[in-house]
Amino acid sequence: MALSLALILALGLAGSAAAVEIRGGDEVTIGKDEVIDDDLILGGSRVVVDGTVNGSLVAGGQSVTLNGRVNGSMYASGASVTLGPEASVGRNLFFAGYSLTAEGGSAITRDALVTGYQGILGGEVGRDVRANVAEPDPAFPRIAFMPGMPSMIEPGLRVGPEAVIGGQLTYSSAVEQANAIEAQPEGGVVYQTPEPGARPEARPSPRVSFAFNVFNWFIARGREFITLLVFGALMLWKGPALLSMVTEKARTQALPAAGWGWSSSSRATSARLSSAC
Repeated sequence: MALSLALILALGLAGSAAAVEIRGGDEVTIGKDEVIDDDLILGGSRVVVDGTVNGSLVAGGQSVTLNGRVNGSMYASGASVTLGPEASVGRNLFFAGYSLTAEGGSAITRDALVTGYQGILGGEVGRDVRANVAEPDPAFPRIAFMPGMPSMIEPGLRVGPEAVIGGQLTYSSAVEQANAIEAQPEGGVVYQTPEPGARPEARPSPRVSFAFNVFNWFIARGREFITLLVFGALMLWKGPALLSMVTEKARTQALPAAGWGWSSSSRATSARLSSAC
């Protein structure tokens, strides 16, 4: 999934690779009156976007908060990513991390691709929502692994009456959870089992060990995604110049650039061999 998100990121920003702004630091803030007319890449322990990004936004950090507007797609990774009540994403949302919260009033115009431990969608999603959901477990421990990280919510699917889903809600679970869906998606609800005919796996014991396994999985996937994100950012930064150099080489020296032809030293060697014969 991390590789897929990195590829989506690269393909999505490739058309405007020459117009990318990169900012980093311990705390990175885009002010409420600030307007970014390029694609924007942000990295830091705490990232806050209160202003407007007219391109796509790539954000990674322990805490990422969007209170403003992104007219393109948003690619986010972190322990905690929050879309505030006035947040707006003009295209798609791609998230990989521990916890995603889209508060009531927030809006995602198209689809949301979410991979991680938990997702809380309280705002509007213009098109489809897809989720892999664990079966309900009221006795599951609500714990926070470290300061600044959200507590683990109870497993299971919960769709509140204020939620707005413009497309179809598709969820996979070992048990059907229709009673937890209080809002009616415009495209209807589709329930799927994880694998046709598969039996639910026995719960590990003790429960807390499972929680730490989830946390360790998040840390590993987050490392992979952030590494790929860094490589993607470097390619967006240096890629256009490299591509321009290769294109110029191919235009002026088409055959050598394609691996055909000899160098001048090769021709001289051939001439000597011919003379000797």
